[in-house]
Amino acid sequence: MNLLIQSRNDFNDGYNQFGEDSQRIDALGKSFPILFFLIAILVSFTTMQRMVEEKRIEMGTLRALGYTKGEVMREVLLYSAGTAVLGTVFGSGLGLVLLPKVIFQAYAANFDFTQVQLAWHPWLIVLSLVIALASTALAAWLAARAALKEITAQLMLPKPPSSGSRIFLERIGFIWHHLSFSKKVTARNLFRYKSRMFMTIVGIAGATAILITGFGIRDSLNGIIDHQFKEIVHYDAIAVYNNKATDTQVKRVTDFITNDPHVKKDATAAFSQVYTTNGNTKENIQVLVPKNTATLKNYIELQDSKTNAKLSLNSQGAIISEKLAKTHHVQKGDYLTVHLADGTTRRVKIKAITKMYVGHYLYMNASYYQQVFHQAPSYNAQLITLTSHGQAQVNQFAADFSRLNASVQVVQAAESKRTVTKILSNLNNLVIVIILSASLLSFVVLYTLTNVNVSERMRELSTLKVLGFYPKEVLMYIYRETNILTGVGIATGLAAGWGFHAYIMSVLPPENTMTAPGVTWANLLISIILTILFSLIVMFMMNRKIQSVDMLEALKSVD
Repeated sequence: MNLLIQSRNDFNDGYNQFGEDSQRIDALGKSFPILFFLIAILVSFTTMQRMVEEKRIEMGTLRALGYTKGEVMREVLLYSAGTAVLGTVFGSGLGLVLLPKVIFQAYAANFDFTQVQLAWHPWLIVLSLVIALASTALAAWLAARAALKEITAQLMLPKPPSSGSRIFLERIGFIWHHLSFSKKVTARNLFRYKSRMFMTIVGIAGATAILITGFGIRDSLNGIIDHQFKEIVHYDAIAVYNNKATDTQVKRVTDFITNDPHVKKDATAAFSQVYTTNGNTKENIQVLVPKNTATLKNYIELQDSKTNAKLSLNSQGAIISEKLAKTHHVQKGDYLTVHLADGTTRRVKIKAITKMYVGHYLYMNASYYQQVFHQAPSYNAQLITLTSHGQAQVNQFAADFSRLNASVQVVQAAESKRTVTKILSNLNNLVIVIILSASLLSFVVLYTLTNVNVSERMRELSTLKVLGFYPKEVLMYIYRETNILTGVGIATGLAAGWGFHAYIMSVLPPENTMTAPGVTWANLLISIILTILFSLIVMFMMNRKIQSVDMLEALKSVD
């Protein structure tokens, strides 16, 4: 008597799949928050420092009235800390209630759960609060501490602008001498405010990268359907029967398929299942052995995963699906160990790797099957192509076939398509959340940093107006810098988004699903256009602020 010992992962596919999905959510939860937090920290740090600079004269006045440095500092810290606390409370509500429901719906599409069980994570809230305080209260404390070191009389005056310096571009004479005055000023100003330049580039690059990732996820997931069920799989169903039933029952199966007017063509094959283990997870593999290898191309298109060359079966090895090869890190010429239902193992040599976006598959001819499994293939299935690919006709065929005594199951290509479509439609909800968050983040970054740029340089803008600069020239004095930084940020974000998308798509899809290439030119173009659109909206909003500057008030504010 042989005993087979299995864990829950081995005999319960649902438990196994849910565990795998949980690991993907965990990986996803460690990726996006880091990028969002990084950008949020940069924006918050800049905003808090600017707030302290705006309160500079007020702080000096309080010191002149006899308030201690601690009392003045308390006002600054109360405001910044209050902002961090309110933001953490609001963000915790979204992150612990709303977003988990959206993500859970995406991943629980194939499971039967009555409702999601939400859990509170106090240490995550505390960690978020600490990061929020570090980017607001700490930034405000550092800026206020530096300001309060100055003497009170100096503190009651506006902070003098940063001094300019000779930049590298000036040393390249044939370029520098051909620049206009305004462009030379722009070049100097960019390097004059290095911290703001860095934060603007990083903020826009991060937001652009998230936009590219969001749109790329959508395109990669939606491309699975067309690639799998239009380019690769051409059959409508695999009718599996018990070939060890009585001769009469088996003949009824073959007669039914032969005489069914809705069956356009069919091919005999051996259909079975093995599995592999990858760590603590179990992965089911469908084994397909066609009786006539020449006719397989009419039902399944086997293409090399790298060259797209047509593949054919022979006795030198098996053809395996691409995702199976990636999961087990095997290549052409390697061996893959598979397990039979009774727990025994077999080693399969990989002759080639074929494109396959849904499911794990092993394709081999009868001769190689006998070499591996030490027995001839048991032909127990028919690959079926119907005259119509509509769901009604496929369901009718499946129902009629299931009434036969020898029938075992009908594997419908449309059913697999529906399952994948359901998962992808729910994942699209997650993608929408990512895209909206990235769009909002991009707009906030551009607005905050442009507003800081304008607010810090009111006296410069007023001076330009007094000197007779036209309104358009005054606007371009600010916008030219914004456009350059936005362009550099977008270019940096394109590269970052490409890499980030590749990483996300390696952990996001189910274990038996491979995504299609998603970073298309359309994807990049949409992300660029959205970022530029947000920049134009911010410019429009800042236009009124710049045009409404009171030249005399701004220039005499020092008095």
